[in-house]
Amino acid sequence: MDYLIYPPFYSKSKSLTIVKDFYQDKDFAAYYNTVTSLNEFNLSQNNDYNYYTSNISKDSKILEIGSGNGRIFNQLFEENYNVYGLEPSLNMSTYINSKAKSRIFHMTLQDFTRNSKLLDPNVVIIPATSISLFNTTDFENFLRTLLKKSSFSTIIFDFLKPQYFLQSNRKITTINLDNNTYYYVNFLFDNSIIFNIISTKHKKLGISQKFIYSSDYFERLFKKLNGKLEILKEDTYYSMIKGVFNEK
Repeated sequence: MDYLIYPPFYSKSKSLTIVKDFYQDKDFAAYYNTVTSLNEFNLSQNNDYNYYTSNISKDSKILEIGSGNGRIFNQLFEENYNVYGLEPSLNMSTYINSKAKSRIFHMTLQDFTRNSKLLDPNVVIIPATSISLFNTTDFENFLRTLLKKSSFSTIIFDFLKPQYFLQSNRKITTINLDNNTYYYVNFLFDNSIIFNIISTKHKKLGISQKFIYSSDYFERLFKKLNGKLEILKEDTYYSMIKGVFNEK
């Protein structure tokens, strides 16, 4: 457990409640909902919603992985897209449009891989760089499961490049929000990134482990699975890509 805590936070952590999964906690879910509602956040995400809608038909059945607080999901639902979502955190899904909560499956990507008969999507989206929450084995197994469905044709997602994590490694950021001060940091550990966030008001330290992906990896994977890769948006630290499969 100690390896999941940033060393300079370690002594402080002894007086804090440790939250092993940041997304499962009520207070951190509220923080996430507030942060992702800010204009600055949407700009940092390159106004990703517009990229999803410009590549998705309203005739498609859409599955969103990691629906979270509904930042993308709610907009799609309200604009009459046929969207469903996976979100394991009950605290995060509190913010999902009440009329659409029946469209949320409370399960992980790994759970869906084992129970894929629940839904036959045409399109899968993974917003907010959430693909980093899954290791390569789990992601590949999920994609192979989708490819067994004749209905599936497209996957769209974004990710932070290795360069981002290298430049942000071990840099502590302070945020003052809703009469609370938060400190967060990403640090490299083996082949993954560990995210730590301290909420001073709630006396909690939240943790999330993330995995590093690159464009080269997706190019090789899609080619191996007879798919085509299209880059929708890219800069030094960020990339949004589209994979097209089962072309007739």
